Amino acid sequence: MISGSLQTKGNMFYAVLSIKGENGKFKTKWVSLKIPSERGNKRKAKAELNRVIAEYESRDSVDYKSTLFCDYLRQWLDGHRANIEQVSYEGYRNILEKHVYPYFNELEVKLFDLKPPHIQDYYTSKHNKGGIGLSANTLKKHHALIRKCLQHALQMNLILYNPADRVTLPKMERFQGKAYTLEQAKFLLESSKGNVLEVPIVLALQFGLRRSEALGLKWSAVDFENEVVHIRHTVTAMNTRIERDGTKTLSSTRSLPMLGESKKYLLELRKKQEEEKLLFGAGYNDTNYVCRWADGKPYSPSIVSHNFGKFVERLGLPKLRYHDLRHSAASILISLGCNAKEVSTFLGHSQVSTTLNIYTHVFNSSSVALMQAYDSALSGASTQA
Repeated sequence: MISGSLQTKGNMFYAVLSIKGENGKFKTKWVSLKIPSERGNKRKAKAELNRVIAEYESRDSVDYKSTLFCDYLRQWLDGHRANIEQVSYEGYRNILEKHVYPYFNELEVKLFDLKPPHIQDYYTSKHNKGGIGLSANTLKKHHALIRKCLQHALQMNLILYNPADRVTLPKMERFQGKAYTLEQAKFLLESSKGNVLEVPIVLALQFGLRRSEALGLKWSAVDFENEVVHIRHTVTAMNTRIERDGTKTLSSTRSLPMLGESKKYLLELRKKQEEEKLLFGAGYNDTNYVCRWADGKPYSPSIVSHNFGKFVERLGLPKLRYHDLRHSAASILISLGCNAKEVSTFLGHSQVSTTLNIYTHVFNSSSVALMQAYDSALSGASTQA
C-alpha cells in the first residue's frame, strides 16, 4: 500500500509519496502534479494525487521490466486520454498505430531496455529520403509523443533516464508557403461562385483564415454594425469532429475588419441562408455556422480537404492546398506594401518572426520593387549647391 499527501512547493502542487523500497525501507518521493497551487485548484490536485497513487500501486503489481515499449506507450496514451486535448489525442493515436507501434513491436524492445539508438534508428528509418518517407516537421510530432510517454515512465521510476532526450532529430526544413497571384486569386473567387467551396474560399482569401477558423466561424461572431469579424471558434476533425471555443494559439483569437466587398458578400450570404431556413422549416439545422449546407448542417473539414485540389486543377490553376489560400492572402498584402507586423496580426501569428520565416522570399521581392522606386526617385532628384 502506498500512502501520499498533497503539498505545495514553488506555487505548484506536489504529491508526496511514501514508497517501500526493495530493502523494505520507506522512502519519500515528490511528484509534480503540474497544477498551480492557486485558489480553486485544490480539488483538482487531490484527484490527481489519487490518480498518481493508483498508478504507483499499479506499477508495483506489474512487471514492467518485461513490458514491451510499444505496449507501454499504448497503455500510457489510453491512461492519459483525459489529460490530452481530443485533437491531440487522435493525432497521437494515429501516429502510434500507423508508425510507432508496428516498428517497435517488430523490434520487440522492452521499455526498461530502450536506449537512444533504438529511437534514433526509428527516426532515421522514417525520415524523408528522396521524397519518400516523413518530413522532419512530422517526425517532431512523433518525438513529442515518444518523449512524453518516456518522461512519465521516468517519473514513475520505471526507467533510469529518458532516452528520447539523447537523440538528434532530423534538421527542420524552413517552410515557404506557396501562393496564388492577385490575378489568380481574383479568378478563383469568380470561378468558385455556386460551388460547394465558395464560402470557405472567400473566407480564406478575404480574411486569411485557417481551415479550422473558416469552418468554425459563426454568424454570432460577425458584427455587421461595427464591421468586424471575430475569430474565436474552431472546427477540426481527425477521427471525430471537434468543435472548440478557442483557436490554435492566444494570438490566433483576433478581430478582423469587414469592409467593402467582404461585408457585402457576407450580408448577401446571410440573407440567402435565412431564406433557406424558411424553406426547410422544422427540418432546418440551426447551427449558426457560416459554412453550411442548405439545410443548415455545418460543413465537415473533409469536404474542403478532399475537393479543393481537384477543383483548382479543373480551373487550370496551380494545384495548391486550401491552406495555401491563407498564404496567398498574406503574399498579396505584402505585395501591396503591408509590413511584417501588420501581416502577422492579420494571420494571427504569435510572433512576427514566424511571419518573417515563412514569407522572407515575398518580403525580399517586395523590397526590390520598393528600392527600385526609391532609386528612381533619388536619381531623378535635382541637386542644390
